[in-house]
Amino acid sequence: MKCSVYMLMVTECIFVLLLCSSLIHSCGLTTHTEIAHRALEYFNGKTKRGDYKTMMVKHQDAFQAGNPYPDTFFDSLCFKGRYHDISEDTHWAPFLNVTINYIRQKYPYPWDQDTEKLIVFMLGFVSHQIADITWHSLGIDQGFLETMGKIDFHGSYGDAHNVGDFGGDILNLFEIKLQYIHSLENWYVPTFDLQNIYKIYYGDGRMTADTILECSVLMFLARAGEKLAVSKLFPTYAEKSPFMLSMLNDFFLGGIDDMAAWTDNLWHTTLYMLENGTESCQIPKNPLYINCGNTSKSFLDKRKVKNGFFSKPLMHGLSPKDVLVRKSKRGAYLTLGMELKKRLRLATRKISDSTIRAQPKQVQPKAVYRVNSTYARLGWSLLNGDVNHDGYEDLIMGSPGYSVEGNYQAGRVYIVLGGPNGLPKKDLDLNKEANITIECPALCGRHSRFGSALAVVDLNADGINDLAVSAPSDLTDSLKYSGSVHVYYGPLKVGIVLQDPSANYSCQETYCNFGWTLSGGDVNSDGFADLVIGSPFAPGGGEQRGKVTVILAKKGKIDSGKFDWVQNGEQDYSWFGYSVAVKKTSLAGNWLMIGAPTFRKCALANCSFNAKDKQSVGKLYIYVLPTYKLTYSFIGSEEHAKLGSSFSVGAPFEKYTDMLAIGIPDIDVQGSVVGYSVPFHQAGGVLVYNVSNLLRDYKRLVTSFSGDRRFDRFGVTVKI
Repeated sequence: MKCSVYMLMVTECIFVLLLCSSLIHSCGLTTHTEIAHRALEYFNGKTKRGDYKTMMVKHQDAFQAGNPYPDTFFDSLCFKGRYHDISEDTHWAPFLNVTINYIRQKYPYPWDQDTEKLIVFMLGFVSHQIADITWHSLGIDQGFLETMGKIDFHGSYGDAHNVGDFGGDILNLFEIKLQYIHSLENWYVPTFDLQNIYKIYYGDGRMTADTILECSVLMFLARAGEKLAVSKLFPTYAEKSPFMLSMLNDFFLGGIDDMAAWTDNLWHTTLYMLENGTESCQIPKNPLYINCGNTSKSFLDKRKVKNGFFSKPLMHGLSPKDVLVRKSKRGAYLTLGMELKKRLRLATRKISDSTIRAQPKQVQPKAVYRVNSTYARLGWSLLNGDVNHDGYEDLIMGSPGYSVEGNYQAGRVYIVLGGPNGLPKKDLDLNKEANITIECPALCGRHSRFGSALAVVDLNADGINDLAVSAPSDLTDSLKYSGSVHVYYGPLKVGIVLQDPSANYSCQETYCNFGWTLSGGDVNSDGFADLVIGSPFAPGGGEQRGKVTVILAKKGKIDSGKFDWVQNGEQDYSWFGYSVAVKKTSLAGNWLMIGAPTFRKCALANCSFNAKDKQSVGKLYIYVLPTYKLTYSFIGSEEHAKLGSSFSVGAPFEKYTDMLAIGIPDIDVQGSVVGYSVPFHQAGGVLVYNVSNLLRDYKRLVTSFSGDRRFDRFGVTVKI
């Protein structure tokens, strides 16, 4: 038995090495398709010429073929890389400009089916163009891969890129239901129209329809190759970057949801130019800065940018013979061959079977509260508190991904009121049955993620609970990501709350993401719950140092531009304020606790990035209130431990003093499988300290707990 397990582990390692050795820089074929899919879900495509959303849904073969298209000619398998520069040019706004004008001049409205497919294909690659900007940090700062390099790869963008592009695809294939991709067995590529567009763009015939078709077939095969390889490659890529594993969807600039929001924006601009012409628009190279009369986007980025990111597709033993090609008047249809279809169905069945076998026995809940809205992220933030002043605890649920047509990730808050017997013990559809629903339609901008964080406070000091709600991605459209926090004075009334909040707070710094975390508690010992605001991605005097802001409760009119205490992080990319809490201890008074989970131990005196740094060890700061004196601090000892991601103080044992629990969710744990010592990457853990010992400057660990499997991330949330 031990021998067979060992041989299996060796075989998997060899398999992964063989696959990885063929990779150069993958461009996220699956990720690009998922971005466009999310953007389409709530896209408002209605114009005077019809409904473009309906058109995209109808022509999914052209839409999904367009999503990865700009990368088609990067690879060396495509005529030994001869057309690399073609792919480079296809990523930028001048190519979009030529495509739009080609359609306007050659195919006037009303359009036939082939022209509809060409338009849908264009909208597919438009999503790719804009997504690459924030993902690769092209012409902007602090995009996904740049931040990933700073946090997980000692500041190296190149190393992060080597892992991130293809790794993002593998994580998506493993974690997300992508049946809409795998069930689509056909692509449509408008090869002859593209040939004409390139001829106009370059002034010559260097690109032919046959060349476009041959290289598109390789891209079509790469989609299938990723599917066949996913189960083997997930652990390899997940362990290389804890940042990517935890932030792929959620990171404010270049996460999948952010790229979907920008896709929505550029689609509207593209359709405006398609219907009205490009003459009134500023079209620089970078599509992020296309401006058609929108003064908030009138700035232009002057930096020279180059994409140049490419890959050797993961073919997994496939060849062009596995694809059936049928040419049409203006394009070509690509279809999976029968044998390849069988292999893909078998791969899907194996993943499904292993998932079913791995399911532990689960305790059935008394009730399930849900919303029938895709990507809503119900429960991203959860809180209990009496918001209607009836003496009973209520359940408050943030749903920052809640979307409506035309506003992806607008956000919502749902409240279910408690009573003498607690919460309702029956299933609820919260869109219909929540007692209170809060939206922020007027003050919050599009894609603001309203409901990301919650706090029960009493800012007007009247003895009645108020509710604070954050919208950290407010002002996304202007590339500021400043964020905002809104306070609703209690008691809240039953129904849908659409009116303006009682008080509003915002941050003036770009990338502030004000209110990523919130906490309520008595900071100045006056008996009223104050508001603590964590903004871990705020500049804080550098880049993503983070900052924490305190707003004290007070009677009378509140000055929304005045903060009572502000503290910046001490290190770039340390995310000070990622977690915040005001905690009352039995022996040490009130504490303000602040986590900086990506704090690193620097090798150099000036703390510039160095290969000898210990990355993301994490740090917890404890300030004694009401003086804000930094009295205790804890720094992680292991790389990627991310100490301070979560923490809690309380007395879990009735006869003993308070305990301090600190999460280290990304730490590796040494375990064993069938008697063999095996590292469980990112298994996670929790450290427990006695508060009474801290008062004597004694930090002896009382006990610790750890996860029991890879990527468990045990300790990501800690409560006592």
